[in-house]
Amino acid sequence: MALISCRNVLRALHSGKSLTKCSKLLVEHSQIHVRTKMTETPVTFLFGYKFMHKFDTNSKIVVLDGNLAVGKTSIANDLADKMGMKYFPECHAHYLDERTLGPGQKCDPRFSGDISLDRFYADPLAKDGHTFRFQMMMYGMRFLQYRDAMMHLLETGQGIVMERSVYSDFVFLEAIMDMGWIRKACYDFYNEIKGLSLYRMKHPHVVVYLDASPELAHQRFVERGKGYEKNVPLEYFQGLDKAYKEKFLPEMKDAGCEVLQYDWKSFGNIDRIVDDIAYLKFKDSPWNIVDDTELDKHYRFLANEHQVVDCMTIPKYVPEITYGAQQFDDLIEEYKIKYNKRYAPGFNPGEYKNKLELMFKWK
Repeated sequence: MALISCRNVLRALHSGKSLTKCSKLLVEHSQIHVRTKMTETPVTFLFGYKFMHKFDTNSKIVVLDGNLAVGKTSIANDLADKMGMKYFPECHAHYLDERTLGPGQKCDPRFSGDISLDRFYADPLAKDGHTFRFQMMMYGMRFLQYRDAMMHLLETGQGIVMERSVYSDFVFLEAIMDMGWIRKACYDFYNEIKGLSLYRMKHPHVVVYLDASPELAHQRFVERGKGYEKNVPLEYFQGLDKAYKEKFLPEMKDAGCEVLQYDWKSFGNIDRIVDDIAYLKFKDSPWNIVDDTELDKHYRFLANEHQVVDCMTIPKYVPEITYGAQQFDDLIEEYKIKYNKRYAPGFNPGEYKNKLELMFKWK
């Protein structure tokens, strides 16, 4: 999926077209389709897919969370290995580029609203609304990554360890709002999108929160960072810490997630985390009441990326993230030509041997 698609999936309507139609157009142009490793048969069509028999004690979604530079990355992969789970690294703005084009590959920045983490840190008050464009893009990428994680869990039964998730994305919104880097209208728009989309997912089983003071996290960030990262103010880290502790963690507990908090100022012992997770009872987990029927409905929603994309769209004008109609159409056309995506997969030039094969090709 092109980054231009991701950008517009998350944004308000460009003039002249409804956002729902716009997002569907983007899905088609970007060649996103129903993706599933489970084959539909007459039996599954009539009675649904079955999932519960695949699950064991490690069929869980575990999310590592905490302030920037607190030390999540250094233990996340090891934690996944020790628990026999699949590791999902922290999502970034080019998540779908890499999923489509390959690891380390990026689409032309013009198809992404010219957003980047580097630019966010260097100029959070950019007059063209870059900060909010970047925030909306990250919500969309984290939403889609969480969708991929849930698909993996349902299809294989293997548990997941993630660095941060879509559920904590809003702490960045709270921090940039407190810093005065976005308008109140942008804040409200984000929360409206979140309210229309996030309820369709299922909460993680476990949230592991690594706690370090904002001052320490800021110090580590500056010491490891590039030049422009050294200018990120301490107040930003304090805003993240506040949002995590006053909003995110209470919300996760209220939703029935198991929340484990660790003092991480001097880092800690990964084996202790593994042991603590093993002793959890999950008495209030929302996953306790699901059955194959509910999971079948949920899986069919997740497998249809048209629907996943559509739930993040509303017809509302927000200048920071809105295309003009002509600009939108021109960029879509340019993207299709540049990345050879004018037609469905397998029907574009270079994807078939000869015209005879094309005549008998079935999508």
